[in-house]
Amino acid sequence: MNAKTQSWAKAAKKKEIMMISVGKVDVQWLVIGGALALYAASVCSANEPGYRSLFDGKSLAGWEGAGQPAEKCWKVEEGTIVCTGEKGPWLRSKEEFGDFNLRLEYKLKAAGNSGVYIRVPADGKHHGDGAGIEVQTLDDRHGKYRELKPYQYTGSLYAIAPATSHVGKDPGEWNSLEINCRGTKYHITHNGTLIVAADEQAYPELAGRLTKGFLGLQNHSEEVWFRNIRIGPALEMPIAADWPQFRGAAGDGHARAKNLPSTWDETTNVAWKTEIPGKGWSSPSLYQGRLYLTTAVAGDEENPGQTLRTLCVDAADGKVLWNVEVFREETGAPKIHTKNSHASPTPIVESGHVYVHFGHSGTACLDLTGKVEWKDQTHTYAPVHGNGGSPVLFGGLLIFSCDGAEDPFVFALDAKTGKEKWRFARSSNSKNKFSFSTPAILEIDGKKQLITPGSGVVNALDPLSGEEIWQVRYGDGYSVIPKPIMGHGLLFIATGYNTPNVMAIRPEGAMGDVTEANVAWSIKKATPNTPSLLLVGDELYMVSDKGIASCVDAKTGHEHWNERIGGGYSTSPLYADGKIYIQSEEGAAIVLKPGTKFDKVADAGFKERTLASYAVSENALFIRTERNLYRVQQVQ
Repeated sequence: MNAKTQSWAKAAKKKEIMMISVGKVDVQWLVIGGALALYAASVCSANEPGYRSLFDGKSLAGWEGAGQPAEKCWKVEEGTIVCTGEKGPWLRSKEEFGDFNLRLEYKLKAAGNSGVYIRVPADGKHHGDGAGIEVQTLDDRHGKYRELKPYQYTGSLYAIAPATSHVGKDPGEWNSLEINCRGTKYHITHNGTLIVAADEQAYPELAGRLTKGFLGLQNHSEEVWFRNIRIGPALEMPIAADWPQFRGAAGDGHARAKNLPSTWDETTNVAWKTEIPGKGWSSPSLYQGRLYLTTAVAGDEENPGQTLRTLCVDAADGKVLWNVEVFREETGAPKIHTKNSHASPTPIVESGHVYVHFGHSGTACLDLTGKVEWKDQTHTYAPVHGNGGSPVLFGGLLIFSCDGAEDPFVFALDAKTGKEKWRFARSSNSKNKFSFSTPAILEIDGKKQLITPGSGVVNALDPLSGEEIWQVRYGDGYSVIPKPIMGHGLLFIATGYNTPNVMAIRPEGAMGDVTEANVAWSIKKATPNTPSLLLVGDELYMVSDKGIASCVDAKTGHEHWNERIGGGYSTSPLYADGKIYIQSEEGAAIVLKPGTKFDKVADAGFKERTLASYAVSENALFIRTERNLYRVQQVQ
């Protein structure tokens, strides 16, 4: 690393933006989610190479009123396009655009409100499938806007992706706005700060929006000014890799990260360390540069019981941004297993909402500022050993398993309101009904199915209705924890205590009870009760609770290797940067090279109890221990 590179890296750690020159193009480095992202800087000039002006400074040539004459409420004055504040049409470009980088400046009055339409149809539709998008412009700091939704502030993709920072200038001052659209990837840069980096993986609504359409300037019946409007080719800009739920975006333990460390300890490759109050084994979730996790904090003599809380931590520096109470249990919290906590399910973060689940104690939705939007405590049941399984999201539903002491069921809530949508009663011959598995949404026969293991049975349900499609039974297996995964046309599950099996099931075409017909293979040797499975290529990897790691052929179940690695294991293995990471309960970790022969790369870890699985960004691991949260990355 040369001197100039070191200065860039230092600036990134401080969240500074540095302008440098590469040839004739000015570029900037800044931190997004703790990782360096390169993007082209806005330059207030019509002479940028590859850009052309969409406003000649003298007339409305190239623009027209949508449905009415533009002159009714739009005019050109002193080199600016002015919305006069009169009622009338929005201003529409005469040309349609697909992928592009749009740069402009705008100015608002106090309490001003406007917007820029991108890729809209001729009628300006910017809500729902088949619509374009509105990029909001607003006097964010005005008192009348204090109670807005996060996705309503300046730079947000309205009603979809919220701006991560509010950097608008005072009323009457010019603001710069840069909008980069490339397929379903959107980047918004406001006054030099990247405030939105969104794609359909993080915001599924974007998949239904138009990728070509008109540009527009919104008329909100108030004065607003625009100038220096120019357009150029779309830039290739990174989307920060989020880890928004248990086991990552795809729920399979795979990360797209690069340059991850193979070794770490208390003094090596630790970017920051933050103490987390209370006790919780929920894994951290990463979303747009912030980490979300839950904890249970015990009360005292004056305030007995416990408070169930959600925390938000800045992924770049480890600062706790907010810590809010979601539920309070006054007295008599049910007993839990010594390896469990009262805050073990992992949060899900999607489309500007944080969904937290405390099992039988309740479920809630928060916005990105920590404001509770709704709570639900209607899915009560008698737990055994506490709570454990995390929820999943699909089709506007938040779905989770409620496998308690008796009458187990699967439950779906409306993600917007928290109201019950459906409930599936699970039935099996297992004597012990309690389990803790996280369901999986998988595509089978061209449609999504909800795969939900419980005691004695795995059920495949229609995720929108809760109706059963098929099932496979596995006798008296109970306390099932591992999350299902799929590959090579096979579904891989584990069957729980007392003697766990790993099963490969052929789900395609399955209807009804397919226990006898659709089980491809099953193995018992060194299989896990708690850690989920990991599929990499043709090999299926697993680690037993008692510390035996193994690798089998995913298609046949044939064992390639089996090695005792020591320690006890509850966390699920991770595949990232060409390596497999396995974390022990005692704090030690082992890093392996995937393959049909056992190949240990390194030993790592902290001397702290660790039962939470990792979260991952582009270049860092986030590891939760009993007392702390660490950011682990290559530190020069």
